[in-house]
Amino acid sequence: MPQHCNDFSRAHAQAGSGLPQIEAGMPAPAGTGLSRRSVLLRSLGLGLAVYGAGAVKSTDAVEAAINDALGEHKVIVSVFVDGGWDGLSLLTPLGSDSRHQARLKALRPTLSSLTPASQLLPFGADPSLSWHPAAAGLRDLWDDPSVGVAVAPSVGYGSPNYSHFTSRHFWEVGALDVGGTTGWMGRYLDRVGRPDVPLQGVSMGDALSPTLATSSAAVAAIYDMDTFGHTFSGGAGALAAAATQELRALGLTPSGDVQRDQSRIVTDMAFDLAADLAPAVAVEQPMTAYPTTPSYFVDSLKDTARLLSARSSGSALPVRCVALKAHGAFDTHSRQ
Repeated sequence: MPQHCNDFSRAHAQAGSGLPQIEAGMPAPAGTGLSRRSVLLRSLGLGLAVYGAGAVKSTDAVEAAINDALGEHKVIVSVFVDGGWDGLSLLTPLGSDSRHQARLKALRPTLSSLTPASQLLPFGADPSLSWHPAAAGLRDLWDDPSVGVAVAPSVGYGSPNYSHFTSRHFWEVGALDVGGTTGWMGRYLDRVGRPDVPLQGVSMGDALSPTLATSSAAVAAIYDMDTFGHTFSGGAGALAAAATQELRALGLTPSGDVQRDQSRIVTDMAFDLAADLAPAVAVEQPMTAYPTTPSYFVDSLKDTARLLSARSSGSALPVRCVALKAHGAFDTHSRQ
């Protein structure tokens, strides 16, 4: 199991709930403060939330979004590895270049000896690099031309301050901007997406991924496609059905108040999102072999596969971006 140091976790600093001052000058996650211009819905349904709704959802919005996303309909699926991989261990410079080997061993006398060179896997594109044996699965994806895996070693930024939160923020925002409020995928959706189709950007989990924080386009967080539904405390059966009907009616009734209308729009979108997801819910669990170890990450991968394989009137759903968080945390410096 991956290990991380005690001051690494940001579990208590989720987007939308503010960020305690843990490190001086640390940036807030992209998407923090969304509650002032959009609404996170929890009481409406189990495992379903809508963020950033910017316009009234028309009845043909999903159909229009499907048309917008037609063609090859490629989808960005981003897996965020909390804490980051150690690049010099994942794709280590212990290849055919003896100078690299000597340099690495001089700078990392204990870490570089953890993996014997005889166990490393050659990286075909660059003979000076080798895959770590634990990354054999990634190597298989790299070797398969139908998958399209790219490798970009030695990517970083100058003058690092060694802050957990600042470094993570830069990767989420996709820019060296401590004040950045939108994620790199969120800005992409602001350019090519729609303000009224939350299905276009899906964060697999119970909170918005900062990488998907937008300024105008609607996005969604989905915890479990099979269990979401409209629930009301203390009510079931006819009472719940009546409450659902009344809430839906409120979502369609203009109030004349800007904040209330924003809540109304997002309420209406949450109902529509549940209907839009119906084709994906109907898709059976994929037959591909997944790890058997209980993990929400594995469940999220399965739901992502179902989401991307679902069809509505013969067309793929208008999903453009999916954000997932890998299992565990990979900041290991406390043990080094």
